[in-house]
Amino acid sequence: MSPNHITDEVKALIGMESAPVEATHPVEASEVRRFHQATMDEAPRYWDADWARQSRYRARVAPPAFPVHAFRRAAGTADPLGAMGEQDFDGLNRQLRPGLPPVKVPLVRLLNGGYDYEFYRYAHLGERIFCKSRYKDIYQRDGKSGPMVFILMEDHEQHHPALTDEDAMKRPHFEDLSIGEEIPTVVKGPMSPAHIMRWAAAMENWHRIHYDWRYATEHDRLPDVLVNGSWKQHVMVQLLTDWVGEVGWLWKISFQFRGMNVPGDTLTAWGRTTGKEARGAYGLVTLDIGLKNQKGDEGTPGTAVTVWPRRGGPAIPYPFDPRIVS
Repeated sequence: MSPNHITDEVKALIGMESAPVEATHPVEASEVRRFHQATMDEAPRYWDADWARQSRYRARVAPPAFPVHAFRRAAGTADPLGAMGEQDFDGLNRQLRPGLPPVKVPLVRLLNGGYDYEFYRYAHLGERIFCKSRYKDIYQRDGKSGPMVFILMEDHEQHHPALTDEDAMKRPHFEDLSIGEEIPTVVKGPMSPAHIMRWAAAMENWHRIHYDWRYATEHDRLPDVLVNGSWKQHVMVQLLTDWVGEVGWLWKISFQFRGMNVPGDTLTAWGRTTGKEARGAYGLVTLDIGLKNQKGDEGTPGTAVTVWPRRGGPAIPYPFDPRIVS
């Protein structure tokens, strides 16, 4: 039987919440450029100021999940690469969120398990981002390679409100969509070590399984360096934001990383509508989503909820307010 790593000290962390922590820098155009180029998402809302001024955003915005990666190393803090000479150091510390203590368990391998988002608005250039985090749950299960400790984090990111825009561009409305409809795919790849390293460098993610082949294959016994889960999340988000365009809204998205992707893989994000429900002047459309490699192997199954205006009805307000569909 595996040893129990959920000690009283670890249990005491469950429910612990940080105070709001401010990101090191405001949202900067250069960081947004590195971000959307590393995810290969050239949507004009991120870089075309003239286009953005005419949109519902009224100005350029950052990609939806950009705030998650805004909490970079601050000046005067310890260099995360200073421990690279240690045999078991994987490039990460165990302080998973600023303002929260680390989870002390004697396991050296760390993997990203997935994300579950709700979006209300996007971060705008110049805004300051604040995050309040909480250890939602910590539990242990036995896997094929031994005990695994699961740490569920809950984050709330906030930034200053922006102007709303009532102008909707020509896209489908709720009545135009049908259950079982396949939405346009998003294809990335073939992936290379350079693609993976570009993302790791842009996000200052020094987890060695993404760039150190010997560490990944010999120490962690992986098949190769791995495509970052934090990169794959943005492919999933892009799939939905491309589809809803500037008239719909991606409200909720949830997915899990069930399979590994390596250099040489071509990744295809896909979606299929599974349900429709009218909610007053708007409608909800749910989807199954995923990310398959060139062999058709599904590695990132998930679901999403999108909001659409009904024909002849009002545009979806920006920032999005979930009360309009309650």
